[in-house]
Amino acid sequence: MATQFTSKALEANLAETRYRDIYIPEEHQKFIGLSEGYYGIKKRATDCITEFHHPLSNRKFVIEELREILITDFWFYAKTGMPDNALQVPVEMMNQLLKEENSCELRLMIAKTLLELITLILQNASHQINMAVEALKVLSERFDKNKDCFIRGTLHFKRHLDNAQMHKLLHEEAFTLLKALKVETYNYWQSTTQVESWLKQQKGVLNKADKNLLSALLGTKYFTALQDQLRACKNWDELLEAKDYENISQHFLDTSFKLDTFLKQFQYQFYLLHLPGLDNKQERMIWNLDKMIRHAIDELDIKEVESFIDLIFSLAEELRETHLGAVLDFQLTLGLKVIDIDDTENKELINYFEKKLIDFGFASPGMVFVDEDWQLSVNENHIKNIRIWLQLIEYSQSLMEKLLSALIVNLRLGGIFISDTDLFQREITKILNSNIAPYYKKVKQLTRIFPVYFNEIGAEGEIRKVTTTMDEICGRQDKLIHFLRKQVHTESNN
Repeated sequence: MATQFTSKALEANLAETRYRDIYIPEEHQKFIGLSEGYYGIKKRATDCITEFHHPLSNRKFVIEELREILITDFWFYAKTGMPDNALQVPVEMMNQLLKEENSCELRLMIAKTLLELITLILQNASHQINMAVEALKVLSERFDKNKDCFIRGTLHFKRHLDNAQMHKLLHEEAFTLLKALKVETYNYWQSTTQVESWLKQQKGVLNKADKNLLSALLGTKYFTALQDQLRACKNWDELLEAKDYENISQHFLDTSFKLDTFLKQFQYQFYLLHLPGLDNKQERMIWNLDKMIRHAIDELDIKEVESFIDLIFSLAEELRETHLGAVLDFQLTLGLKVIDIDDTENKELINYFEKKLIDFGFASPGMVFVDEDWQLSVNENHIKNIRIWLQLIEYSQSLMEKLLSALIVNLRLGGIFISDTDLFQREITKILNSNIAPYYKKVKQLTRIFPVYFNEIGAEGEIRKVTTTMDEICGRQDKLIHFLRKQVHTESNN
């Protein structure tokens, strides 16, 4: 494939001509004119509005700059002498942006910005109350189109609408908006969780009592009770007490502790990982799985271990792209437990786990390059994957020979990258100190691949003679000199 030609001169010319022939409406020009004499504020307003009207506008940049204008520069537009509707233009721009198909993250940023603007006006610029009314009106009118994003910012809505409802011009609108937000929150959770459907598919692990418990705590009855409570709310305090997005997400997480075995909790956590409403809690749940695997496998009958291994690897496949580091950790946990419990004559469980691990694949270093901060960029899970496979090979005491062969093949085909700071020599020492006699030749093949020997890291020749002499002067008994020698070898540069 031909290398794409890049020209710095072309980039400079495009940057120079980017904003030519863009029409700026008169009212937007007037808004820019409000900051005449204030270079930084005027430049921000000019850049934001110009980009807003560009045919290939960067909406993320526009929204971030509008936030700076409405929040950071609020002191300027709210000072004495400014028109009461000084912020009309940026608020209208936010309104327009909420009509468009922007990402949920950007639309939620707009909502948070308008909510913070309302609070700022109420606290610092009561003469601009009409702008607060306008901002709240925008949120109400655009709620139906953006409700799936807005419900994720319930905490912000609660906090800022609590300020807004105390003003007579904003009370009714604030009450209606927060109530609509909670109604849609309940609808969203009920439609995306479908706990009864999930329970019907579960066989074996969860008994009838467990299913009835989960159905009562998380099913239709739970959401019907929430809706009834919300409909009964007549004043602001009652409305605040009604459950919101965060309360419900925490309720789903806490329900795990109602189940009496780790195996049942693991099965339930596996279900939670697939709920879109808990995607912001996914990292924490994944790390909890590692602990659960350790305990859950102890509760299994030996005949059930293979199906449990299948379950773990199906989960690992789903999380490979986003959480490979955590996946490698619970593969290690599972592997160590399988080695411990497999007392079969032919080690069928270990062989089965080994096959699944090899089939899952290996993390190669990928494209190695220097990023814009002059740091080497490499697959961060590459070294971790090598260490975990080596640990399993060492712990299995010569039982995972196929995994050793797979590691050699993967390193030969995909390459290897070890940095000076990885201290990888320790892993080589551990594997050499383990039971390597049954596959000595393969271990020799493997260790030759690792670039950690003197002639590969620049610690041969004159520098080696000097450090050897230093060490021998002390009869190789001085720990400090010996440590210094090691450091010179690992950090040396000819």
